[in-house]
Amino acid sequence: MNPNHFPSATELIRNEDGSVYHLGLHPDDIADRILLVGDPDRVQEVTMHWDRVELVRSRREFVTHTGWMGSQRLTVCSTGIGTDNVDIVMHELDALRRLDWNSGRPLEKARPLSLVRIGTAGCLQEDIEEGQIMLSSAALAFDGLLAHYLVPLSAEEEELAQAAAEALYGPRPPALPSAFSADPLWLHTMEKAGLSSGINWTCAGFYGPQGRNLHGWSAYPDLLAKAAGFRVDFGGRRQGITHLEMETAGLYGLSRLMGHRAVSVSALLAHRLHQRFCTEPKKVMQACILQVLKILEEHPEPVS
Repeated sequence: MNPNHFPSATELIRNEDGSVYHLGLHPDDIADRILLVGDPDRVQEVTMHWDRVELVRSRREFVTHTGWMGSQRLTVCSTGIGTDNVDIVMHELDALRRLDWNSGRPLEKARPLSLVRIGTAGCLQEDIEEGQIMLSSAALAFDGLLAHYLVPLSAEEEELAQAAAEALYGPRPPALPSAFSADPLWLHTMEKAGLSSGINWTCAGFYGPQGRNLHGWSAYPDLLAKAAGFRVDFGGRRQGITHLEMETAGLYGLSRLMGHRAVSVSALLAHRLHQRFCTEPKKVMQACILQVLKILEEHPEPVS
């Protein structure tokens, strides 16, 4: 955050009780570790495994619980669907952590947040089955959100974004391509705990942007096949796009910009190539939640 920039009353809106506009939260309402879920109903599916909940807040699609799992204080917040909602959640969580809530001035020392997304996705590769749990080592996006921010990219990330744009869309991509890696420490911690990782494709919508062509209106009718066949040298190995969903690239890009740590974990509920949907989606989602909570319980901090 720019120490010389003070958000105006229309840049950072507060409610009558002083809470941040969309989330309805005050700084003390959030923990250092925040789990992000898309579905508001999934918040309770996470907190049912905690020892106690001290705060429950609900505004629009944004439901927040803060409480305790053993000696760890945690927050879980629903984002709703899409990177546009992630943009709202990330900015308001960041403001709660980085601003003096009385003066509006940036704090001289603000603790970074650890953010773990627990969501759902569809898989794209033959050797991956629906029902698995997958980390996003990096996330591709063509939705244009991150083009509004000066997010630093590595040369490898820029090459990944450009190669994917050319392979999937040719000379007419729908928006400026971007690619962002997960926080390396959290990614390493979760890989050591046994989770597989792959490249995530964060889509701008559920239907056309994910290669669904219900009525033959798609401008990119072979998009899914091109995405499944894409291969690139990234992270020291040849790999393709393993799964697709709608939030992770926004989380990764904004976390980097704001100085937070983020990793995304997905329960793969559908196999898009084989056109199969998981027969027990709730069971798979619960397994994903429990595995993430177990890793957090065993690792108060990410390990190198």
